[in-house]
Amino acid sequence: MKKFLITAVASAVLLSICLSSCTVVYESAGTSDSNTTAGTTPDPIESEKPKTPVTPPAEDDLSAVVAQCSGTDITGEDFYFFLYYLCELIYKNNEAYIVNYYGGEKPDYRYTLKEQYIMSDTTWYDYMIPQTEGFIAEMCALIKASVDDGMVVTDADKARIQNDAKNYAIPAGTEYISESCRNKCLELIALNDIFYYRHLEEKNAVTDDEINAEYEKNKKNYTAVDIKYYQIPFSDDTAATDANGTTLPTKAQAQAYADRLMAAGASDEFEKIVEEIYKAHNPNYKEEDLKTILSYCKIEGQTYYEYDFLTWAFDSARKEGDVTSIESENEDAISVTVCLKPAYPDESPTASIRHILVDTEDIAKSILAEFEAGDKTEASFAALATKHTTDPGSKYTGGLYASFAEGTMVESFNDWSFDEARAAGDTGIVATDYGYHIMYYVSAGMPMYKATVQSTLVSNKKQAEYEKLVKDVKAEFIDGFIENINA
Repeated sequence: MKKFLITAVASAVLLSICLSSCTVVYESAGTSDSNTTAGTTPDPIESEKPKTPVTPPAEDDLSAVVAQCSGTDITGEDFYFFLYYLCELIYKNNEAYIVNYYGGEKPDYRYTLKEQYIMSDTTWYDYMIPQTEGFIAEMCALIKASVDDGMVVTDADKARIQNDAKNYAIPAGTEYISESCRNKCLELIALNDIFYYRHLEEKNAVTDDEINAEYEKNKKNYTAVDIKYYQIPFSDDTAATDANGTTLPTKAQAQAYADRLMAAGASDEFEKIVEEIYKAHNPNYKEEDLKTILSYCKIEGQTYYEYDFLTWAFDSARKEGDVTSIESENEDAISVTVCLKPAYPDESPTASIRHILVDTEDIAKSILAEFEAGDKTEASFAALATKHTTDPGSKYTGGLYASFAEGTMVESFNDWSFDEARAAGDTGIVATDYGYHIMYYVSAGMPMYKATVQSTLVSNKKQAEYEKLVKDVKAEFIDGFIENINA
Protein backbone atom coordinates (compact mmCIF):
# COMPACT_ATOMS: atom_id res chain seq x y z
CA MET A 1 0.00 0.00 0.00
CA LYS A 2 1.05 3.62 -0.34
CA LYS A 3 3.18 5.09 2.42
CA PHE A 4 2.34 8.56 3.76
CA LEU A 5 4.84 11.12 5.01
CA ILE A 6 5.08 14.90 5.12
CA THR A 7 6.95 16.01 2.03
CA ALA A 8 8.31 19.34 0.92
CA VAL A 9 5.78 21.00 -1.37
CA ALA A 10 6.53 24.63 -2.14
CA SER A 11 8.30 24.49 1.21
CA ALA A 12 7.82 22.08 4.06
CA VAL A 13 4.67 22.80 6.04
CA LEU A 14 5.54 23.81 9.59
CA LEU A 15 2.82 23.22 12.15
CA SER A 16 1.63 26.13 14.24
CA ILE A 17 2.68 25.59 17.83
CA CYS A 18 -0.31 27.52 19.10
CA LEU A 19 -2.93 25.20 17.69
CA SER A 20 -4.07 22.64 20.20
CA SER A 21 -3.96 19.93 17.54
CA CYS A 22 -3.08 19.84 13.87
CA THR A 23 -2.07 17.12 11.46
CA VAL A 24 -0.70 17.74 7.98
CA VAL A 25 -0.04 14.72 5.79
CA TYR A 26 0.76 14.55 2.09
CA GLU A 27 0.97 11.47 -0.11
CA SER A 28 4.51 10.90 -1.15
CA ALA A 29 4.84 10.47 -4.89
CA GLY A 30 8.17 8.72 -4.70
CA THR A 31 7.33 5.79 -2.45
CA SER A 32 7.05 2.19 -3.51
CA ASP A 33 4.24 -0.23 -2.67
CA SER A 34 4.83 -2.88 -0.04
CA ASN A 35 2.92 -5.47 1.93
CA THR A 36 2.98 -3.39 5.11
CA THR A 37 -0.57 -2.84 6.35
CA ALA A 38 -1.44 0.45 8.06
CA GLY A 39 -1.63 0.08 11.81
CA THR A 40 0.50 -3.09 11.98
CA THR A 41 4.00 -3.38 13.40
CA PRO A 42 6.51 -2.86 10.57
CA ASP A 43 9.14 -5.41 9.66
CA PRO A 44 12.50 -4.69 11.30
CA ILE A 45 15.26 -3.20 9.19
CA GLU A 46 17.16 -6.07 7.63
CA SER A 47 20.55 -4.36 7.43
CA GLU A 48 22.26 -4.17 10.82
CA LYS A 49 25.82 -4.26 9.46
CA PRO A 50 28.21 -1.35 10.20
CA LYS A 51 27.47 1.76 8.15
CA THR A 52 29.83 2.99 5.46
CA PRO A 53 31.38 6.43 6.11
CA VAL A 54 30.83 9.08 3.43
CA THR A 55 33.75 10.99 1.94
CA PRO A 56 32.81 14.64 1.26
CA PRO A 57 32.46 15.44 -2.46
CA ALA A 58 35.39 17.04 -4.24
CA GLU A 59 35.53 20.84 -4.19
CA ASP A 60 35.13 21.05 -7.97
CA ASP A 61 32.01 18.88 -7.80
CA LEU A 62 30.53 21.16 -5.12
CA SER A 63 31.19 24.42 -6.96
CA ALA A 64 30.01 23.24 -10.38
CA VAL A 65 26.60 24.43 -11.61
CA VAL A 66 24.64 21.19 -12.01
CA ALA A 67 21.25 22.61 -13.01
CA GLN A 68 19.46 25.79 -13.93
CA CYS A 69 15.85 25.87 -12.73
CA SER A 70 13.54 28.71 -13.72
CA GLY A 71 16.52 31.08 -13.98
CA THR A 72 18.23 30.01 -10.73
CA ASP A 73 21.65 28.31 -10.86
CA ILE A 74 21.94 25.26 -8.61
CA THR A 75 25.42 24.04 -7.71
CA GLY A 76 26.35 20.60 -6.48
CA GLU A 77 26.84 22.12 -3.04
CA ASP A 78 23.30 23.57 -3.15
CA PHE A 79 21.88 20.15 -3.95
CA TYR A 80 23.64 18.55 -0.98
CA PHE A 81 22.37 21.30 1.33
CA PHE A 82 18.75 20.88 0.19
CA LEU A 83 19.05 17.08 0.46
CA TYR A 84 20.17 17.20 4.09
CA TYR A 85 17.85 20.08 4.98
CA LEU A 86 14.83 18.11 3.78
CA CYS A 87 16.01 14.94 5.53
CA GLU A 88 16.19 16.87 8.80
CA LEU A 89 12.78 18.48 8.31
CA ILE A 90 11.01 15.28 7.33
CA TYR A 91 12.52 13.37 10.23
CA LYS A 92 11.70 16.14 12.72
CA ASN A 93 8.05 16.35 11.65
CA ASN A 94 7.54 12.57 11.33
CA GLU A 95 9.85 10.97 13.88
CA ALA A 96 7.15 8.92 15.61
CA TYR A 97 5.80 7.59 12.29
CA ILE A 98 9.23 6.86 10.84
CA VAL A 99 10.57 5.03 13.89
CA ASN A 100 7.49 3.39 15.39
CA TYR A 101 5.19 2.93 12.41
CA TYR A 102 7.44 2.43 9.41
CA GLY A 103 10.46 0.83 11.06
CA GLY A 104 12.84 3.60 9.97
CA GLU A 105 15.73 5.38 11.69
CA LYS A 106 17.19 8.85 12.22
CA PRO A 107 19.55 9.74 9.36
CA ASP A 108 23.24 10.19 10.17
CA TYR A 109 24.99 12.16 7.41
CA ARG A 110 28.46 10.94 8.36
CA TYR A 111 27.47 7.64 6.76
CA THR A 112 25.91 6.77 3.44
CA LEU A 113 22.14 7.20 3.24
CA LYS A 114 22.10 4.16 0.97
CA GLU A 115 22.38 1.97 4.09
CA GLN A 116 19.98 3.92 6.33
CA TYR A 117 16.24 3.42 6.18
CA ILE A 118 13.35 5.89 6.31
CA MET A 119 11.03 2.86 6.10
CA SER A 120 11.74 -0.82 6.58
CA ASP A 121 11.90 -1.34 2.80
CA THR A 122 13.13 2.09 1.58
CA THR A 123 16.48 3.81 2.22
CA TRP A 124 16.79 7.50 2.95
CA TYR A 125 18.81 7.80 -0.26
CA ASP A 126 16.20 6.21 -2.51
CA TYR A 127 13.40 8.21 -0.91
CA MET A 128 15.11 11.61 -0.68
CA ILE A 129 16.92 12.00 -4.01
CA PRO A 130 13.69 12.34 -6.07
CA GLN A 131 12.13 14.42 -3.27
CA THR A 132 15.06 16.83 -3.43
CA GLU A 133 14.91 17.07 -7.23
CA GLY A 134 11.22 17.91 -7.07
CA PHE A 135 11.66 20.38 -4.23
CA ILE A 136 14.37 22.31 -6.07
CA ALA A 137 12.32 22.50 -9.27
CA GLU A 138 9.16 23.71 -7.52
CA MET A 139 11.01 26.12 -5.23
CA CYS A 140 12.80 27.78 -8.15
CA ALA A 141 9.52 28.05 -10.07
CA LEU A 142 7.96 29.91 -7.13
CA ILE A 143 11.01 32.14 -6.72
CA LYS A 144 10.68 33.18 -10.37
CA ALA A 145 6.95 33.81 -9.87
CA SER A 146 7.68 35.97 -6.82
CA VAL A 147 9.97 38.16 -8.91
CA ASP A 148 7.48 38.33 -11.78
CA ASP A 149 4.73 39.27 -9.30
CA GLY A 150 6.81 42.00 -7.68
CA MET A 151 6.60 40.37 -4.24
CA VAL A 152 7.60 42.76 -1.45
CA VAL A 153 10.35 41.60 0.90
CA THR A 154 10.36 43.90 3.93
CA ASP A 155 13.29 44.96 6.09
CA ALA A 156 11.81 42.76 8.83
CA ASP A 157 11.82 39.82 6.41
CA LYS A 158 15.47 40.45 5.59
CA ALA A 159 16.40 40.67 9.27
CA ARG A 160 14.55 37.42 9.91
CA ILE A 161 16.29 35.63 7.05
CA GLN A 162 19.70 36.76 8.28
CA ASN A 163 18.94 35.79 11.88
CA ASP A 164 17.66 32.32 10.90
CA ALA A 165 20.76 31.72 8.78
CA LYS A 166 23.04 32.79 11.65
CA ASN A 167 21.30 30.41 14.05
CA TYR A 168 21.00 27.45 11.68
CA ALA A 169 22.16 24.23 13.36
CA ILE A 170 24.62 22.40 11.11
CA PRO A 171 24.00 18.64 11.21
CA ALA A 172 27.07 16.48 11.86
CA GLY A 173 28.51 15.23 8.60
CA THR A 174 27.53 18.31 6.55
CA GLU A 175 30.27 20.68 7.76
CA TYR A 176 31.86 20.74 4.32
CA ILE A 177 28.91 22.79 3.00
CA SER A 178 30.08 26.40 3.12
CA GLU A 179 28.45 29.20 5.08
CA SER A 180 27.81 31.14 1.89
CA CYS A 181 25.97 28.15 0.38
CA ARG A 182 23.88 27.65 3.51
CA ASN A 183 22.95 31.34 3.56
CA LYS A 184 22.01 31.31 -0.13
CA CYS A 185 19.86 28.19 0.20
CA LEU A 186 18.15 29.32 3.41
CA GLU A 187 17.33 32.63 1.73
CA LEU A 188 15.76 30.81 -1.22
CA ILE A 189 13.67 28.70 1.16
CA ALA A 190 12.60 31.82 3.09
CA LEU A 191 11.60 33.69 -0.08
CA ASN A 192 9.66 30.62 -1.13
CA ASP A 193 7.85 30.64 2.25
CA ILE A 194 7.04 34.34 1.98
CA PHE A 195 5.63 33.85 -1.50
CA TYR A 196 3.52 30.82 -0.65
CA TYR A 197 2.31 31.65 2.85
CA ARG A 198 1.94 35.43 2.63
CA HIS A 199 2.04 36.76 -0.91
CA LEU A 200 -0.34 34.19 -2.43
CA GLU A 201 -2.61 34.51 0.61
CA GLU A 202 -2.87 38.27 0.17
CA LYS A 203 -3.10 38.05 -3.61
CA ASN A 204 -6.03 35.65 -3.42
CA ALA A 205 -8.05 37.53 -0.82
CA VAL A 206 -11.81 37.25 -1.34
CA THR A 207 -14.65 39.73 -1.01
CA ASP A 208 -17.82 39.52 1.11
CA ASP A 209 -19.80 39.01 -2.09
CA GLU A 210 -17.66 35.99 -3.00
CA ILE A 211 -18.07 34.59 0.51
CA ASN A 212 -21.85 35.00 0.44
CA ALA A 213 -22.12 33.50 -3.05
CA GLU A 214 -20.08 30.43 -2.08
CA TYR A 215 -22.16 29.95 1.07
CA GLU A 216 -25.42 30.05 -0.87
CA LYS A 217 -24.07 27.71 -3.53
CA ASN A 218 -22.66 25.06 -1.16
CA LYS A 219 -24.53 25.45 2.12
CA LYS A 220 -24.07 21.78 3.01
CA ASN A 221 -20.34 22.37 3.33
CA TYR A 222 -20.73 25.22 5.80
CA THR A 223 -23.69 24.30 7.98
CA ALA A 224 -24.51 21.76 10.68
CA VAL A 225 -27.58 19.94 11.94
CA ASP A 226 -28.74 18.71 15.34
CA ILE A 227 -30.24 15.22 15.19
CA LYS A 228 -31.11 12.09 17.10
CA TYR A 229 -29.81 8.97 15.40
CA TYR A 230 -29.71 5.23 16.01
CA GLN A 231 -28.83 2.36 13.71
CA ILE A 232 -30.24 -1.14 14.21
CA PRO A 233 -28.32 -3.95 12.47
CA PHE A 234 -30.28 -7.12 11.75
CA SER A 235 -29.86 -10.68 10.49
CA ASP A 236 -32.25 -13.47 9.50
CA ASP A 237 -29.85 -15.84 11.24
CA THR A 238 -31.20 -15.87 14.79
CA ALA A 239 -27.82 -16.97 16.14
CA ALA A 240 -25.92 -14.15 14.45
CA THR A 241 -23.80 -11.72 16.47
CA ASP A 242 -21.80 -8.63 15.55
CA ALA A 243 -18.07 -8.11 16.14
CA ASN A 244 -18.74 -7.21 19.77
CA GLY A 245 -20.77 -10.34 20.44
CA THR A 246 -24.11 -8.54 20.38
CA THR A 247 -26.98 -10.74 19.23
CA LEU A 248 -28.76 -9.32 16.21
CA PRO A 249 -32.53 -8.94 15.83
CA THR A 250 -34.29 -10.21 12.74
CA LYS A 251 -35.25 -7.73 10.06
CA ALA A 252 -38.87 -7.79 11.28
CA GLN A 253 -37.76 -7.06 14.85
CA ALA A 254 -35.48 -4.28 13.66
CA GLN A 255 -38.31 -2.69 11.70
CA ALA A 256 -40.58 -2.87 14.76
CA TYR A 257 -37.90 -1.12 16.85
CA ALA A 258 -37.48 1.50 14.11
CA ASP A 259 -41.23 2.17 14.02
CA ARG A 260 -41.24 2.76 17.79
CA LEU A 261 -38.24 5.11 17.57
CA MET A 262 -39.97 7.09 14.81
CA ALA A 263 -43.07 7.42 16.97
CA ALA A 264 -40.93 8.62 19.89
CA GLY A 265 -39.30 11.31 17.72
CA ALA A 266 -37.53 14.05 19.66
CA SER A 267 -38.93 12.98 23.06
CA ASP A 268 -36.94 11.30 25.84
CA GLU A 269 -38.76 8.11 24.90
CA PHE A 270 -36.25 7.76 22.02
CA GLU A 271 -33.35 7.09 24.43
CA LYS A 272 -35.51 4.77 26.56
CA ILE A 273 -36.24 2.60 23.52
CA VAL A 274 -32.55 2.57 22.58
CA GLU A 275 -31.76 1.44 26.13
CA GLU A 276 -34.35 -1.33 25.81
CA ILE A 277 -32.88 -2.50 22.50
CA TYR A 278 -29.35 -2.50 23.85
CA LYS A 279 -30.22 -4.44 26.99
CA ALA A 280 -32.29 -6.99 25.05
CA HIS A 281 -29.39 -7.87 22.78
CA ASN A 282 -26.52 -7.36 25.25
CA PRO A 283 -27.55 -9.34 28.34
CA ASN A 284 -24.07 -8.96 29.86
CA TYR A 285 -23.82 -5.23 29.16
CA LYS A 286 -21.75 -2.84 31.28
CA GLU A 287 -23.38 0.32 32.57
CA GLU A 288 -20.61 2.56 31.20
CA ASP A 289 -21.04 1.05 27.72
CA LEU A 290 -24.78 1.73 27.85
CA LYS A 291 -24.15 5.35 28.88
CA THR A 292 -21.80 5.76 25.92
CA ILE A 293 -24.38 4.34 23.49
CA LEU A 294 -27.08 6.67 24.83
CA SER A 295 -24.78 9.70 24.65
CA TYR A 296 -24.27 9.03 20.95
CA CYS A 297 -27.99 9.20 20.20
CA LYS A 298 -28.12 12.98 20.30
CA ILE A 299 -25.69 14.70 17.94
CA GLU A 300 -25.31 18.47 17.94
CA GLY A 301 -23.34 20.33 15.29
CA GLN A 302 -23.14 17.39 12.89
CA THR A 303 -21.42 18.41 9.65
CA TYR A 304 -22.24 16.96 6.25
CA TYR A 305 -20.87 13.72 4.83
CA GLU A 306 -22.26 11.61 2.02
CA TYR A 307 -24.43 9.29 4.08
CA ASP A 308 -28.11 8.67 3.35
CA PHE A 309 -29.29 9.85 6.76
CA LEU A 310 -27.25 13.09 6.51
CA THR A 311 -28.42 13.75 2.96
CA TRP A 312 -31.94 13.55 4.41
CA ALA A 313 -31.07 15.72 7.43
CA PHE A 314 -29.45 18.46 5.30
CA ASP A 315 -32.27 18.64 2.77
CA SER A 316 -33.55 22.23 2.48
CA ALA A 317 -37.11 20.97 3.07
CA ARG A 318 -36.18 19.61 6.52
CA LYS A 319 -38.13 20.93 9.52
CA GLU A 320 -37.70 20.51 13.25
CA GLY A 321 -39.39 17.29 14.37
CA ASP A 322 -39.13 15.51 11.01
CA VAL A 323 -38.25 11.83 11.33
CA THR A 324 -37.26 9.06 8.92
CA SER A 325 -36.04 5.47 8.84
CA ILE A 326 -33.65 4.26 6.14
CA GLU A 327 -32.67 0.72 5.30
CA SER A 328 -29.03 0.64 4.32
CA GLU A 329 -28.18 -0.61 0.82
CA ASN A 330 -24.64 -1.61 1.83
CA GLU A 331 -25.31 -3.47 5.06
CA ASP A 332 -28.20 -5.15 6.85
CA ALA A 333 -29.31 -2.28 9.07
CA ILE A 334 -32.14 0.21 9.57
CA SER A 335 -31.35 3.70 10.87
CA VAL A 336 -33.76 6.19 12.43
CA THR A 337 -33.01 9.92 12.29
CA VAL A 338 -34.90 12.74 13.99
CA CYS A 339 -34.33 16.37 12.97
CA LEU A 340 -33.87 18.46 16.11
CA LYS A 341 -32.60 21.53 14.26
CA PRO A 342 -32.41 21.90 10.46
CA ALA A 343 -29.17 22.98 8.77
CA TYR A 344 -27.79 26.16 10.34
CA PRO A 345 -24.55 28.15 10.05
CA ASP A 346 -22.11 28.31 12.95
CA GLU A 347 -22.50 31.87 14.19
CA SER A 348 -20.01 31.52 17.03
CA PRO A 349 -17.52 34.40 17.31
CA THR A 350 -13.92 34.34 16.14
CA ALA A 351 -10.94 36.56 16.92
CA SER A 352 -8.00 37.87 14.95
CA ILE A 353 -4.73 38.49 16.77
CA ARG A 354 -1.03 38.87 16.17
CA HIS A 355 1.48 37.37 18.56
CA ILE A 356 5.21 37.05 19.10
CA LEU A 357 6.40 33.83 20.74
CA VAL A 358 9.65 33.98 22.71
CA ASP A 359 11.40 31.78 25.28
CA THR A 360 11.45 33.96 28.40
CA GLU A 361 9.31 36.56 30.12
CA ASP A 362 12.21 39.04 30.17
CA ILE A 363 12.54 38.85 26.38
CA ALA A 364 8.77 39.29 26.04
CA LYS A 365 8.80 42.40 28.26
CA SER A 366 11.71 43.86 26.32
CA ILE A 367 9.99 43.41 22.92
CA LEU A 368 6.69 44.77 24.26
CA ALA A 369 8.54 47.82 25.60
CA GLU A 370 10.16 48.32 22.18
CA PHE A 371 6.71 48.21 20.58
CA GLU A 372 5.21 50.69 23.07
CA ALA A 373 8.11 53.08 22.55
CA GLY A 374 7.29 53.24 18.83
CA ASP A 375 4.15 54.23 16.94
CA LYS A 376 2.19 51.29 18.43
CA THR A 377 0.52 50.35 15.13
CA GLU A 378 -0.47 46.91 13.93
CA ALA A 379 2.12 47.21 11.14
CA SER A 380 4.95 47.87 13.60
CA PHE A 381 3.85 44.92 15.74
CA ALA A 382 3.81 42.71 12.62
CA ALA A 383 7.37 43.80 11.80
CA LEU A 384 8.52 42.89 15.31
CA ALA A 385 6.77 39.53 15.03
CA THR A 386 8.51 38.74 11.76
CA LYS A 387 11.85 39.67 13.29
CA HIS A 388 11.57 37.98 16.69
CA THR A 389 8.93 35.25 16.88
CA THR A 390 9.96 31.63 17.35
CA ASP A 391 6.61 30.40 16.02
CA PRO A 392 7.42 28.96 12.58
CA GLY A 393 3.76 28.96 11.58
CA SER A 394 3.44 32.75 11.60
CA LYS A 395 6.91 34.22 11.22
CA TYR A 396 6.27 35.49 7.68
CA THR A 397 2.69 36.61 8.32
CA GLY A 398 3.62 39.06 11.05
CA GLY A 399 2.42 36.73 13.79
CA LEU A 400 -1.13 36.77 12.44
CA TYR A 401 -3.84 34.27 13.30
CA ALA A 402 -7.01 35.47 11.61
CA SER A 403 -10.59 34.57 12.54
CA PHE A 404 -9.90 31.55 14.74
CA ALA A 405 -12.66 29.96 16.79
CA GLU A 406 -12.93 29.98 20.56
CA GLY A 407 -11.35 26.82 21.94
CA THR A 408 -8.94 26.43 19.03
CA MET A 409 -5.89 27.76 20.85
CA VAL A 410 -4.38 26.67 24.15
CA GLU A 411 -6.30 27.88 27.21
CA SER A 412 -4.47 31.04 28.33
CA PHE A 413 -3.98 32.18 24.73
CA ASN A 414 -7.66 31.54 24.04
CA ASP A 415 -8.88 33.28 27.23
CA TRP A 416 -6.91 36.45 26.48
CA SER A 417 -8.14 36.55 22.89
CA PHE A 418 -11.82 36.10 23.79
CA ASP A 419 -11.99 38.35 26.85
CA GLU A 420 -15.22 40.34 26.47
CA ALA A 421 -13.37 43.55 27.41
CA ARG A 422 -10.83 43.12 24.61
CA ALA A 423 -10.49 46.11 22.22
CA ALA A 424 -8.53 46.70 19.03
CA GLY A 425 -4.89 47.51 19.78
CA ASP A 426 -4.83 45.80 23.18
CA THR A 427 -1.50 44.20 24.05
CA GLY A 428 -0.35 41.83 26.76
CA ILE A 429 1.90 38.91 27.64
CA VAL A 430 0.51 35.39 27.96
CA ALA A 431 2.41 32.34 29.21
CA THR A 432 1.79 28.87 27.78
CA ASP A 433 3.70 25.59 27.72
CA TYR A 434 5.33 26.80 24.51
CA GLY A 435 6.79 30.00 25.96
CA TYR A 436 5.69 33.61 26.31
CA HIS A 437 3.36 35.23 23.79
CA ILE A 438 3.33 38.99 23.28
CA MET A 439 -0.25 39.56 22.18
CA TYR A 440 -1.81 42.21 19.93
CA TYR A 441 -5.58 42.17 19.49
CA VAL A 442 -6.56 43.01 15.92
CA SER A 443 -10.35 42.65 16.05
CA ALA A 444 -13.27 40.34 16.53
CA GLY A 445 -13.40 38.13 13.49
CA MET A 446 -16.29 37.21 11.24
CA PRO A 447 -18.76 34.51 12.35
CA MET A 448 -17.24 31.05 12.24
CA TYR A 449 -19.14 29.87 9.18
CA LYS A 450 -18.00 32.91 7.18
CA ALA A 451 -14.42 32.41 8.33
CA THR A 452 -14.62 28.81 7.12
CA VAL A 453 -15.99 29.89 3.73
CA GLN A 454 -13.28 32.54 3.43
CA SER A 455 -10.42 30.18 4.29
CA THR A 456 -11.79 27.54 1.90
CA LEU A 457 -12.03 29.99 -1.00
CA VAL A 458 -8.59 31.49 -0.39
CA SER A 459 -7.03 28.05 0.01
CA ASN A 460 -8.63 26.78 -3.19
CA LYS A 461 -7.55 29.84 -5.19
CA LYS A 462 -4.05 29.73 -3.77
CA GLN A 463 -3.69 26.02 -4.42
CA ALA A 464 -4.93 26.41 -7.99
CA GLU A 465 -2.37 29.14 -8.66
CA TYR A 466 0.39 27.10 -7.02
CA GLU A 467 -0.43 24.01 -9.07
CA LYS A 468 -0.42 26.09 -12.25
CA LEU A 469 3.00 27.55 -11.40
CA VAL A 470 4.63 24.17 -10.69
CA LYS A 471 2.80 22.13 -13.33
CA ASP A 472 5.32 20.07 -15.29
CA VAL A 473 8.33 21.93 -13.82
CA LYS A 474 11.44 19.80 -13.71
CA ALA A 475 15.05 20.38 -12.77
CA GLU A 476 17.34 19.28 -15.61
CA PHE A 477 20.62 18.21 -14.03
CA ILE A 478 23.84 17.69 -15.97
CA ASP A 479 24.48 14.16 -17.14
CA GLY A 480 25.69 11.82 -14.43
CA PHE A 481 25.16 14.17 -11.46
CA ILE A 482 22.10 12.51 -9.91
CA GLU A 483 23.47 9.03 -10.57
CA ASN A 484 26.68 9.86 -8.70
CA ILE A 485 25.35 11.68 -5.63
CA ASN A 486 27.86 10.97 -2.88
CA ALA A 487 25.54 10.78 0.14
